Amino acid sequence: MPLSRRSFLRAGTLTAFAATAALGPRLTAFGRSLGPAGPATASGLTRAAFESYVGGVFHGCDGRREVNLTLLQVEGYQPDPATSITQSRSRATDTFTLTFGADAPLGTLSATHTLEHGAFGSFDLFMTGGADGRGRYVYHAVINRLV
Repeated sequence: MPLSRRSFLRAGTLTAFAATAALGPRLTAFGRSLGPAGPATASGLTRAAFESYVGGVFHGCDGRREVNLTLLQVEGYQPDPATSITQSRSRATDTFTLTFGADAPLGTLSATHTLEHGAFGSFDLFMTGGADGRGRYVYHAVINRLV
């Protein structure tokens, strides 16, 4: 039985509306809820915001228990314009590295972890790291934001 173009479009539109209604207002993109901008949105994860919380405790989970991570250092990075591979002027970026220390491992050493903090809320961060040989674990995250 052939399906007319009009019937096909009507069925597709109704399916899209039904799927949107079923998902509700909690649609997510890149691990974040779509909603008003706040500290835990990408626009709030700036170098200045993290610098004010050096020494602060962030909470993560290794799958079984909570792991406390202390923000040890926020280090900025400015690329050398002489090493650019393009002839045009590059866009400005806010690039920095976060270094966290922990007393317990945070599951897989290189993975995306959900962190929680009183000021930032809950956010996902890709971190890599390992043991430092003194019974502590060090994790690093690189954030590169176009300004």
